[in-house]
Amino acid sequence: MENQALQNSGLPVLLIWGEEDQSISLDQIEVLQQILPKSKTRIVEDAGHLVHYERSDELNPEIVDYLDRISK
Repeated sequence: MENQALQNSGLPVLLIWGEEDQSISLDQIEVLQQILPKSKTRIVEDAGHLVHYERSDELNPEIVDYLDRISK
């Protein structure tokens, strides 16, 4: 039921995942991609669970750009 509500929400989703994440596996990301087929996924090499902190210089502009695009 929760998956269907998430699918039907229409909310834009940006998934950012670090390849070295020990908390969330690639399998779980793939499940999210199936549940949210319109989501955008960014997989970051050599980054862990706190990828947005580890690679903030690289990711912040991408996040701002994504938010900019969905707000129009």
